[in-house]
Amino acid sequence: MQWLSDQLVEPTNLVFAIVIASSLELYRDVLVHPIHDRHYIAALALASVYTTTVWSWIGWHQAMARYPYDVSGGELKERWRFYADLGIVIAYAYMLFRVEPLITHPDSNILPFLVGFPIVFILYFFENTLRVLHFEQEARRRVPLTVWLAVSVAITICYRLAHDHFQSGGSDKHARLWLNGLAIVAAMLAMRLYRLHNDQYRRKHAKTAASPVS
Repeated sequence: MQWLSDQLVEPTNLVFAIVIASSLELYRDVLVHPIHDRHYIAALALASVYTTTVWSWIGWHQAMARYPYDVSGGELKERWRFYADLGIVIAYAYMLFRVEPLITHPDSNILPFLVGFPIVFILYFFENTLRVLHFEQEARRRVPLTVWLAVSVAITICYRLAHDHFQSGGSDKHARLWLNGLAIVAAMLAMRLYRLHNDQYRRKHAKTAASPVS
């Protein structure tokens, strides 16, 4: 089972490598000059995606070490779990490529970018549910994914309402820049808090599993 699982990990690794490499070339000017030429909003958006990707990458490999894909018996749930993991990487790619308009128009509507965060949480939930169904209670993470999904959706909706208000009120570019920056930071903070909560549960679960039965 482990060998077959390792083979299924490779496509995800490949897509990840291609996406990151492509984005480094595409956003070279932003990465080299994150402050100059009004690149700060694009740089902030890139930072949110890169950090989210790294946190996810670490968590995914930790999960795969304990719960590798089990498709040797034609298990349908595990096949869909693989598709969900691949979908998460593709969602990161979507978010990365949505940063491009912010290079020249940092005050533009970032709703298409922000939508990527709820999409990622939905895929997290789908992947985690499939893993729980296959490995039963042993793999259940008591992280309230639905809560963090709701937070991410709320940030997106609040941004949409605020942007529409500023747009109809004829607000200046400076106000829209602040709105974009705050929305990106809020989305990134929600993702970080989810990861911290997840790591806390993983450590607690490891201690419980290592404790002797009295």
